[in-house]
Amino acid sequence: MLVPIDFLDRKPMLPCVLIVEDYLDNALLLVDMLAHLDCRTVVAADGLEALEQVSRYQPDLILLDIVLPRCNGIEFARCLKQQQPTIPIVAVTGLTFPEEKLAIAQAGCDGYLAKPILLEELERTVKHYLGPKLIACPFVVVNSA
Repeated sequence: MLVPIDFLDRKPMLPCVLIVEDYLDNALLLVDMLAHLDCRTVVAADGLEALEQVSRYQPDLILLDIVLPRCNGIEFARCLKQQQPTIPIVAVTGLTFPEEKLAIAQAGCDGYLAKPILLEELERTVKHYLGPKLIACPFVVVNSA
């Protein structure tokens, strides 16, 4: 019988994506979409909570809404890039005017996805930033006797 090598506890091996989104429905949609890509997810409702989650979980990628309470996405991106410049940040937002996109890029966001998000666009973006971390789970033959 074929079973995954890490059948009992696979989660720690999976790449971690921090979703920073204040609307629960949007966050849950992203969680579901990322489950399709075999990613662990952590959710934060604003930029201050996201900073705490970054230090706790060390995510491999951050999907960041821009319009947030307490600490918005622009402020969060600027702060994070000063502390941990190697974590990629992809803005996931409804802000689509050229000057808004420019401000997002200048804040340190590495990528941009416009809402509403299509699964194919999210998948392409996640694969771009996580690449080799999105590996297929290895299988081994187990004697079922």
